[in-house]
Amino acid sequence: MLRLLARAVPVLIALLLAVTPAGAAPAGSSPLGDALELLDPLAGLDGTPYPVIIDTLDVSFDFLLLPTFLYGGYQHTGRRVVLNGRLLDEDASVLAAVISHEVQHASDFDQIARGLLTTDCADLEVRAFEAQSRVWRALSQRDLPVRTVVEQNLTRVAQRYEADGVDGLREMVNGTSLYQRTCAPRDAAAAAG
Repeated sequence: MLRLLARAVPVLIALLLAVTPAGAAPAGSSPLGDALELLDPLAGLDGTPYPVIIDTLDVSFDFLLLPTFLYGGYQHTGRRVVLNGRLLDEDASVLAAVISHEVQHASDFDQIARGLLTTDCADLEVRAFEAQSRVWRALSQRDLPVRTVVEQNLTRVAQRYEADGVDGLREMVNGTSLYQRTCAPRDAAAAAG
């Protein structure tokens, strides 16, 4: 019973923090509020400040327990950014970097709907990793953090971006089995349709 409670309490906390409309400031200090505050002075790939991007996109943020290798996702049909509940144990800068990745997806889907961007899956991931890397660097200033596995992964991607630019990110995405499985069917459907 104690094991069940030990597992349930973090999930309940995550659910209580879960749905925060973009326009609503999280009450008091919360991991999501802290992460969004870190994004306040930063801008997305097109130079638009993150608070304006997030407000314009009108997305909600939810925390769910996802597989450890998934940090988040964007569900365009519900305008919902889903974040891994395990990120609640990370520094707010980690959450901010992941949010920037998913918000880039949200922005890109809006641009696709307006016919301003192609639907190439790998390119969309590259853009999201570029946004994430820029935020991670901006929040880290000097040495990129490596205290946790998530920080190590964010740092590895940022270092790849800094060394090889978007071409290095594209090579990384194209060489990752997750994106090969995800992008190949999506790109084939887009080409056929």
